[in-house]
Amino acid sequence: MEETKKHGLLTTMRDWYSTHKTARAVSKAIAGVTFVDPASAALDALVGTQTVATAQAKPASGCVELMAGHESATLDTKLFVPVAPDTTLFTRSRITPDYETGKVGSFHIASLAYDVFKGIEVFGELDAIPGVELDPRAGVQYFTKLGDVSLFGLASVGLKETPDGSALLNVRYSPAVSDTVRLVFGAEIPAGFDKSGITFAEPRLRAGVDIDGYHIGFAADLNVTGSGDLTPRYGGFVMKPF
Repeated sequence: MEETKKHGLLTTMRDWYSTHKTARAVSKAIAGVTFVDPASAALDALVGTQTVATAQAKPASGCVELMAGHESATLDTKLFVPVAPDTTLFTRSRITPDYETGKVGSFHIASLAYDVFKGIEVFGELDAIPGVELDPRAGVQYFTKLGDVSLFGLASVGLKETPDGSALLNVRYSPAVSDTVRLVFGAEIPAGFDKSGITFAEPRLRAGVDIDGYHIGFAADLNVTGSGDLTPRYGGFVMKPF
């Protein structure tokens, strides 16, 4: 008698399940639930975020320029390496051999910059000239690009016992002539100053063409001392961004 009742109850439940869509949906939903440990989920999310960030990281970039003047030449290399979100390592080396004397002068920069707001960056910098004491500096810089015009500027102060100041302005205009050719006009003006006034200025002027990524044209580097003495260098340049 008892077995007959159990059999009848099971039959009734089976028939109800087969005729009610809601019961089937609930059953399938429960079967599909996966229980996840919160700590494991957080770790998976962090790893996934870092993987996406790494995949989307900006590659290193820079340029190499050779300026051949009438008395000396300069090899100028720049390298930008993203090392963390909004953080970039920058290095620059200018190597200048003199044709007549064979002497080679050089100037090297290494800086670490952090973007604080839409192209405005704070940075720490170390300048080096062979045979001269290292020059640690700190400052702020800004870059923007509007159409064919790009603008970069910075100001820094020396961190030694007797601080000095430096500034740099770089303006570039590069309108397109065709699909593969652009005109290139540029001016870079570094300058230094202390409590007595301007100690030096070195305007570097460029005018030429960009053909398939190679910039070729006329160059003029002007060295102006604090007393106003001018030493010009004229020649040509070839520059390749990468």
